[in-house]
Amino acid sequence: MSQLWRRFSRSAPAVPVCVMMPLEFPVLSDEDFHNLVEGSLPHLVGASGISGVMVDLWWGLCEIRPREYTWCGERYKTLFRMCRVLRIKCQVVLCFHMCGGNVGDSVSVSLPEWVSARAKELQETADTCILYRDRHGYCNPEYISCGADNEPLFPLPTEADGGNGSTSQPRLRTPVECYAEFVNAFADEFGEEFFGDVIHEIHVGLGPAGEIRYPSYPLAKGIWEFPGIGEFQCYDTFLSKDLEKSLEGQNFSNEELAQCLPPRETAGSYKDEPYATEFFSKLVDTRAGKHFLRWYSDKLLQHADTVLTATKHALRSYAEASKVRLCVKVSGVHWWFNTKSHAAEQTAGYYHIRGDRHTFYDGIAKVLKKHGGALNFTCFEMSDGEQPVGKCSPEGLVRMLREAAAANGVPLGGENALPRYDPSAFKKILQQSKPGMLKRYVPRRFQTRWEDALFGFTFLRLGPDLLDEGNLHKFAEFVRMMQR
Repeated sequence: MSQLWRRFSRSAPAVPVCVMMPLEFPVLSDEDFHNLVEGSLPHLVGASGISGVMVDLWWGLCEIRPREYTWCGERYKTLFRMCRVLRIKCQVVLCFHMCGGNVGDSVSVSLPEWVSARAKELQETADTCILYRDRHGYCNPEYISCGADNEPLFPLPTEADGGNGSTSQPRLRTPVECYAEFVNAFADEFGEEFFGDVIHEIHVGLGPAGEIRYPSYPLAKGIWEFPGIGEFQCYDTFLSKDLEKSLEGQNFSNEELAQCLPPRETAGSYKDEPYATEFFSKLVDTRAGKHFLRWYSDKLLQHADTVLTATKHALRSYAEASKVRLCVKVSGVHWWFNTKSHAAEQTAGYYHIRGDRHTFYDGIAKVLKKHGGALNFTCFEMSDGEQPVGKCSPEGLVRMLREAAAANGVPLGGENALPRYDPSAFKKILQQSKPGMLKRYVPRRFQTRWEDALFGFTFLRLGPDLLDEGNLHKFAEFVRMMQR
């Protein structure tokens, strides 16, 4: 980068840079694991000066049976101890979702087998769907529906009753209880040794790909293609019942119910453009349309509040002592952003209608403020001019997230959506991460309204491409400019 950019970067606060560990981390061979932790990671830290790493901790690998927790042997502790030796921090992502089927997924990790088996059992024996389901009847296996959060679903192993041969009925746990007990077990295993000086952030997965959203644009089986609007995912047993309950006393006409509540036949298909649908071209800002969209979005916000409340309680004194900060990731649904209906955002659960001051982004910022958490967002490397189709605006979306975070006093962190090493991507990340750096050089009328720097940036991801000599040199220069 030019001397001018180096001078710009010094005029704004430093932004710590972390690097994501490989998705394969917990399933690598022993040899590859040791080469990674004892070779590649120290080399990366020495060459670039990064501040930390991010690692995924998978529910599907670590709770193999109800309340039986395993942590992939000593792998996570080995990583955390190496971080201490290298004097870097670690962000841990609690992954309550499936891995496989999203952009960049190089391994497959399902939900715990006992969760998947129970979902199948309930579907077959009680016609009860506990996974997100679309209007076609497809149940997405990536994450348990937020509508089922407080439903007693998962039996614990039956215990003997006093040794007299009789047995008690198995107790049923709710999904939120499962999440909270997993967090509690994680804190018991790692908290005393690592919380605070090594593990400083816990990212709570709240949906597919660890993002708070509905699985509205699944790549599996070719269901969705960019820049399709996606489809609503509210047809499972419990969300369907909740929508019906929300309609009590609303006095919608039969026509409104058929068109919007839910918009089963009017909202188009996964690969459609918004203009091809009746709902997004005509009905989205009607009273019935807004009722549905607000309900759909608010269910995600309730999910976030419920799970974060349980997580904080499970972390007990660690959160109270500010040893760890909770983070939530919002997806970068930037296609169709420059349209009135924001269709792709809406199907993902992100309420956003032009002219309406309320947005999902403001709502999730308020939830995080309540819990003392931080907001994490992606697509910081993208420029509007690089997206020729789909009325995209990744820059506009970043700006909206920045405003929502700043208005609510919530720290904002960033990630890149795709691995890139070209100068334009690094410059865009630098500019988006430290917007105040151009203040003294830009006329006031062009200055960004919110100029606070990010609390941190996480780069995607450690692997052969990043360790390539040329790429590593460019990355190291980028890190120096971010952290100075």
